[in-house]
Amino acid sequence: MNNPNNDQNYYDDLINNNKLIDTCNLNSGYQQILQDLQGGMLKNYGRQYSLYIFIQFDAEKINEVKQWIGSEIAPHVTSTLKQLQDTEDYKENCRQNNIDASSTVYGELCQNFFLSYQGYKVLLEEKEVKNSSLFTSSRKQQQDDVSVQDKVGIPSDRDFDQPMNEVWKDSYPFNEEKDWYKDAYWYNHPDKWEIGNAKNPVHALIFLAHDCVEELKDRANTIINEWKQNQLGKILTCEAGYVVREECQPNDKKKPPIGPFGFADGISQPLFFKCDYDQYKDSNDVSQWNPQASLNLVLVKDPLSQNPYSFGSYCVWQKLETNYELFQEKIDELLGELVDDPQKADALTIERANALTIGRFKDGTPLALCDQPNQNEDRDSFNYADDPNGSKCPLHAHMRQVNPRRDNDNKELEKNRKNKRIFRAGITYFDDLTTQQNSQLSILERCFNQLDYLKNKVSHQSLEEQIKNISGLLFVSFQRDIGLQFLELQQAWADDRKFPRTGKEQYLDPIIGHPATKRVQDCPDPQQWPKQWDNDEQVDYSFYGCVKNKGGEFFFAPSISFLKNLLP
Repeated sequence: MNNPNNDQNYYDDLINNNKLIDTCNLNSGYQQILQDLQGGMLKNYGRQYSLYIFIQFDAEKINEVKQWIGSEIAPHVTSTLKQLQDTEDYKENCRQNNIDASSTVYGELCQNFFLSYQGYKVLLEEKEVKNSSLFTSSRKQQQDDVSVQDKVGIPSDRDFDQPMNEVWKDSYPFNEEKDWYKDAYWYNHPDKWEIGNAKNPVHALIFLAHDCVEELKDRANTIINEWKQNQLGKILTCEAGYVVREECQPNDKKKPPIGPFGFADGISQPLFFKCDYDQYKDSNDVSQWNPQASLNLVLVKDPLSQNPYSFGSYCVWQKLETNYELFQEKIDELLGELVDDPQKADALTIERANALTIGRFKDGTPLALCDQPNQNEDRDSFNYADDPNGSKCPLHAHMRQVNPRRDNDNKELEKNRKNKRIFRAGITYFDDLTTQQNSQLSILERCFNQLDYLKNKVSHQSLEEQIKNISGLLFVSFQRDIGLQFLELQQAWADDRKFPRTGKEQYLDPIIGHPATKRVQDCPDPQQWPKQWDNDEQVDYSFYGCVKNKGGEFFFAPSISFLKNLLP
């Protein structure tokens, strides 16, 4: 199907239809969309190392900043089309050379460039920014969305045009400290955030990913030195990420990444491409859960680009520190409620105590499917239709809270919840205390030290050591609407002690749920945990507070053509 007149409706239909994208047979419209769309938002890059560079523009040098973005950044941004082509080239190389997942083969360097609302305001005329539907389109949606308005009172103007630190101050009682939490591990005022605090607003984020640390450092060196030489503003900070993964044996499939606290991660994601969906169907029953998604789950029109095929996505970035020791202490205490003598608990009982918090065993096996970890590939063919009261998987378990798949007979509600999904692209990080404590280091030296620490120390640790030493998660998600997706998952679901059931306030998400909100500031009631799998007998225990928000920001990933057209 051709589009000789560049009709906007034609491209909108491609974004809004329910068809999977066949990468082996792309029509010209999809080719245009994917060539102008930044990569990593519909499919993870899959690189071992990641680097995030946060910058602030000099308002007195905006023409020079535009020149730099258009000429030095935009040409290197990875498009989704190139990402897909690189993936196919990589697979073909592996096939031809009989290379399996146990071997090390480097992929191409990947690069993205995202802008915050503050960045747009500095970069462009404020009138142009405020009049853009990029910053106003979801307000009417929020006003019409009863589940957001009535449930938690998220204001209708909470959108991309409010920095994350302001959203957090509006949502959580940082100025009304209570004795029960003011010294708690999880409590961290946004003014103390490492990234995105009010004193140092972030204007843009440069993302780099590669399997080779040296090539990653070369690109970072070029970017940071060009920025400094042209005196375009501040390099605020940088963060490095590393994928923890169990080693594959010859002829094995690649194992899923491992996240904080040692749980398999990235198992359940929206799928947009036919090749990924077909592979999923080989080992999963889609009648139980169908991960297929339309592009409009993640993509929106880029209104600041003149091209009808230009789309982008809203990005949420957070640095979430995790406390492994505190988590294990709480697991031990929960175990003490589940069994009479925790000292005599067998390995399976301990594994189940861990699984109750997430909703999966550490190997990825869902509690809704099985009472013990298994080695089956089918780890996503489930829903909660036959577990309405949480006797297998607690109603408040993290993955059930943020994706309550079919735990209600209301089909319209199920469809609405499925449209709240986000595409996750986060990565674990490891703090190097030597680098942290050396205040004399430049930003570039910090970047390099972090990457060298990951390559020379972390990568040589055993899997068990790596899991214990994970400092946290650099959380990244892409969505079409921050308020209706990310914020609802966080505030209306994970934070809400009454979700998914009204009445008792006992459903706080034990992993990411905020123990205190502006709406409810008293100490949370204990959650209820099934004493045995598929048994109605429950025990009470309060589990929360093992994750601390160290900062973050909301961004938009503009089209590549928009970035190129910034050239004066």
